[in-house]
Amino acid sequence: MKLYKGTGEHADLFRMGAATFAAILLVALFAFTQPVDQRRHNALLSYLGELQSDEARLGESVLELNFSLSNNYDSVNAIIDRMRKILRVLQEGKADKNLSKDAEFQQQLHLLEQRLSLQSDVLEQFKSSNAVLKNSLIYLPHARDELERGLPAGTVMHEQIDDLVEQVLLIRIKGGLANHDDFDAAFTKVQIGTPFLPADNRQKLDQLMSHIRNIDAITMDMPNLVRQLSSNPEIAEVAETYRNYYDKQQRLAATFRAFLLLATLALLAYVIQVLIRLRQQANQLKLAASVFATSSDGITITDPQGNILEVNPAFQVVTGYFREEVLGKNPRIFQSGRQNQQFYAKMWKAIKENGQWQGEIWNRRKNGMEYPEWLTITAVKDMNGIVTNYVGVFSDITESKAAENEIKNLAFYDPLSGLPNRRLLLDRLNHALASSTRSGREGALLFIDLDNFKTINDTLGHHIGDQLLLQVAQRLQSCVREGDTVARLGGDEFVVMLEDLSEHSFEAAEQTEAVGEKILASLNQQYILADHKYHNTPSIGVTLFNNHQQSIDELLKQADIAMYQAKKSGRNALRFFDPQMQEAINARAVLESELRKAIETQQFQLYYQIQVDSMDRPLGAEALIRWIHPEKGVLSPAQFIPLAEDTGLIKPIGHWVINTACIQLKKWEQDELTCDLALSVNVSANQFHQSDFAAQVQTAMQHHAINPKLLKLELTESMLLDNINDTITTMSALKEAGIRFSLDDFGTGYSSLQYLKRLPIHQLKIDRSFVRDISTDSSDKTIVSTIIAMAQSLNLGVIAEGVESEDQRQFLMNCGCTHYQGYLFGKPVPIEQFEVILEKG
Repeated sequence: MKLYKGTGEHADLFRMGAATFAAILLVALFAFTQPVDQRRHNALLSYLGELQSDEARLGESVLELNFSLSNNYDSVNAIIDRMRKILRVLQEGKADKNLSKDAEFQQQLHLLEQRLSLQSDVLEQFKSSNAVLKNSLIYLPHARDELERGLPAGTVMHEQIDDLVEQVLLIRIKGGLANHDDFDAAFTKVQIGTPFLPADNRQKLDQLMSHIRNIDAITMDMPNLVRQLSSNPEIAEVAETYRNYYDKQQRLAATFRAFLLLATLALLAYVIQVLIRLRQQANQLKLAASVFATSSDGITITDPQGNILEVNPAFQVVTGYFREEVLGKNPRIFQSGRQNQQFYAKMWKAIKENGQWQGEIWNRRKNGMEYPEWLTITAVKDMNGIVTNYVGVFSDITESKAAENEIKNLAFYDPLSGLPNRRLLLDRLNHALASSTRSGREGALLFIDLDNFKTINDTLGHHIGDQLLLQVAQRLQSCVREGDTVARLGGDEFVVMLEDLSEHSFEAAEQTEAVGEKILASLNQQYILADHKYHNTPSIGVTLFNNHQQSIDELLKQADIAMYQAKKSGRNALRFFDPQMQEAINARAVLESELRKAIETQQFQLYYQIQVDSMDRPLGAEALIRWIHPEKGVLSPAQFIPLAEDTGLIKPIGHWVINTACIQLKKWEQDELTCDLALSVNVSANQFHQSDFAAQVQTAMQHHAINPKLLKLELTESMLLDNINDTITTMSALKEAGIRFSLDDFGTGYSSLQYLKRLPIHQLKIDRSFVRDISTDSSDKTIVSTIIAMAQSLNLGVIAEGVESEDQRQFLMNCGCTHYQGYLFGKPVPIEQFEVILEKG
């Protein structure tokens, strides 16, 4: 086998190809050096001369028609037709085919074609104007005589009409040189006297004036039409473009003649250089063939399509394939499947951009065994930069890879459990702190110590203790996410590091507590150790971290202290390092438990705050929920609604509120005093975005048989912008059922007018934060007046909440707001007190 087989033959083919190419180049150069054909050049000059002559004759003919008022346009049409024929000859390349390929010349011909089309249109306009002008001039004396016969002799009107006719004839004769001021003066004098003429004379005068106006307008417009017909600058541009083309062709011919001489000399030098280089390449190929055959690295040579052309003896040693088995095949047959398509796409992209790629890759031997190799692929290119071959050089790195992994495992992993050790934990914790600084998200460390682990070692032996540690490691890994870290520090101490928690410390603590409770539950389950059943519990200390506010040692110390606090509390527990955080979490857990009990035992009550008009007449009320806590008394929504939102308990609470509101509306319908009162109910985002929310409301409304127009649902701006299409669908379904909507806290959110006009809103509710300072704050005054004006322009009702003074109400009334709610009219009270207020008026 010889790598350089056929080298001399290939060199001969190359030299022959080079000579052939040189011959073709010389023939092409001779062709390019031919100057422009003189006969064609003269024909083109003749055509261009005819165009310029026709342009002059066209101008003369148009001027003659303008002054003579003749209707014979044969000569003008003939000139334009002759110019069009010449243009077609030039466009079709009959005079010179090479010109049909010249973009600039063709562009000028296109512009000339457009000009001729324009002149044809202008000619039609000229014909029409010329005919009207001729008719008006013929009729003018008759119209004047007919008018003057009906006028008393010797009157001023006679002189004024004669003067006007004289002025218009002067304008016709002199055109643009005439004094138009004299015509305007004469025209005005005649117009002034018109009202005093009898009706029949006034009609004759109108006819005369119509002809005069035609003559004046057409005469003033004629020079422009004549100018457009007489002027054709595109003809000169075509001639100039051709002259430039001709000069350029002459210069090209001279340039190619000079280049021909240089090319001949360069070809001679190139042949000499090729002969020298071929001798050098022959020696280099002999050396490369020797290296190829004796290298300890496997070498593969492929064609540009990746088909194997040659392999060396070391290739068989590494892969197990014989040379004959792989020739003509693609190296894809060696793929192990460990690398995906993206890996190979990046690899070939690097080869195409840089000409080379090297890296670690897993391939498969003939016997099916997968192995790692260090592979270098180089693109071999010819003198023109075109890839002729790819050369792959690879070596088996199985042994070095195994040694590397062994060193890595000993340095960073616990030999018993296979978990990261302290060193790797500290490294990952350092990266986690940096990541937390960038993202602003919290992280957490959970320090876990097994309770009474020493007892199992002392009673059952260390080998049983090791089995427990292994099972604990497995259970810990099952309790966390893939990106979190479970490490063993030594003995029975483990650390869990959680990353990417919430940006808010309280929420991050909740998330951490959930993981901690999961770990407690998992590690409390029974262990099967050999033939022994064993129960063990952990003590867990937790600390949160965000950026580099604490050092790594401080964080581990805090988690360790919290873990000992868990042991002091009786073991099998979880404690946070921050006592306040622990206290807050405990309080929240108690409140959630109490809230669930409140839903079961219906500890809620609706309070009602009256809504009135400008005459203090009750319009309705807003229903506001209160929690009647058996120990803490009345709790406002701010004390429990956020928790209900987070836990999903807002849904049953919201359902209770709507149902209770419907019951109250039904009761009001029975009393003449309250039968027209509307009741507003606040709806939360979680409640509103339920798929069956509309059905829930309709069911409650139908069950209690209430008037739907008296039930008003108050929604906030922010909740409407989520899934706007679903929001519109839900609101539209409820609107069709008769229910109305009020947009609560308007102005405090994003206030998107684009969505506002799409939503079936009945009323805007001005937030109390704007009403509070409208007596003193100019900005709040502007905002409130703007909201009211916008609501009026959109045909929406408007109500202001938080009205507490007469000054506030007066300002709102002056701005056009006539519905109010606030302490000025009444606080939220139970239904019994509310109805007493209504009875007192």
